[in-house]
Amino acid sequence: MTVTSTPTTDIEPVLAGALQLLRDKPEITLEDLAAEVAAAIPAKVSPEAQPFPALPRKVAIPGTFTAALQILLDMLNSVELDSRRSLAQTEVDLLTREKNVITAVGTVLAAREKAISEIIRVHMDVAAEEAGVAIPRDQAAPDGTVIVAATPRDQNGHYLLAGPQAPHQVQSGPVAWSQEYGASAPAPSDGELQAAFEGGEITAEDYNSVTRLVRVFDPIKARAYIRKSPARGLSVLRRITRGGTPKASLYLRKVS
Repeated sequence: MTVTSTPTTDIEPVLAGALQLLRDKPEITLEDLAAEVAAAIPAKVSPEAQPFPALPRKVAIPGTFTAALQILLDMLNSVELDSRRSLAQTEVDLLTREKNVITAVGTVLAAREKAISEIIRVHMDVAAEEAGVAIPRDQAAPDGTVIVAATPRDQNGHYLLAGPQAPHQVQSGPVAWSQEYGASAPAPSDGELQAAFEGGEITAEDYNSVTRLVRVFDPIKARAYIRKSPARGLSVLRRITRGGTPKASLYLRKVS
């Protein structure tokens, strides 16, 4: 990455560190530079409480569930292979039945497992509020100055109670439910770029300098070109068309 000399005094102080890093390491990646400048961006605060996720719904237990669970216990591992061989029709039928029972039971169990995790997350949120270590909205002085910022949320809208190398845990006998921190790497956002350009925060020169024109196949334009120049258009279409690779998928379907 070629570095153009720019006096540190000519840029914002928060970018001085990134500029020096670029000078010291000309081959630094764009990702590392993004992380450097992102660290200097103040977090956005909002005085309004962010809504919490909806409470998990009770999992409906079909009347056939208990019977299906007993059937599964009786027929689990119905067919095994001790060598590479074809199956008898009875074995195919047994495996088909086992697969259907596993699917029926597994759908209910997976839904309940997901609900249990969500219930624990809600418990963590409320317990943190009750302990005074989490607040849903900013606490501000009469003049509007934020005294205590709202507790950060995770990607799902729950409190982010864990920190780097510091899980937040709820004990349950010899085990614990553990909320663990995972950092997401800063990355340039095309959406932010478009918003900054449309809002006049960056110039057209800036915008053009960090973007490129992308040429991709356009079916609408291709059809128009073929209509305009059939021989040449079809020649181009033939040149760029390739047969697809055959695919195989496995399903269970009713026999008609």
